[in-house]
Amino acid sequence: MILSPDLWLQAGFTSNMFLTVCRHSPVCPIVWTHLFIYFALDMRREFTDLGDHRLLLRGNKILNDLFSRSVHSIRQLTDDDASAKGFYRFLLNERISENELLSNLIGNCKAACSGRYVICFQDTTEI
Repeated sequence: MILSPDLWLQAGFTSNMFLTVCRHSPVCPIVWTHLFIYFALDMRREFTDLGDHRLLLRGNKILNDLFSRSVHSIRQLTDDDASAKGFYRFLLNERISENELLSNLIGNCKAACSGRYVICFQDTTEI
């Protein structure tokens, strides 16, 4: 299926595309959908506005680790228990809302899709 960037963005990335990537994650699958789309596009991968500089640094470290290691398990992603604890604390932090994460990721996705055609693949295989 080939959609123009405008149609794809109008859909709001809320269809079932890529939702099985990490369905057991403590984060809403839509966030993981955006992260997966991030991985497929050559784009800026960073949070830009989380309200706190420390949260911004932690969030960007998590994003960099996600893309450099290409794993979806927090235990595989982190080097030690302290890093895993920091990852979970970031995800469960009350000062960061799912909407803030999404708005940062959506803004970066929009910039990456602007003026391009995007190909979306959906794999509904279950094992």
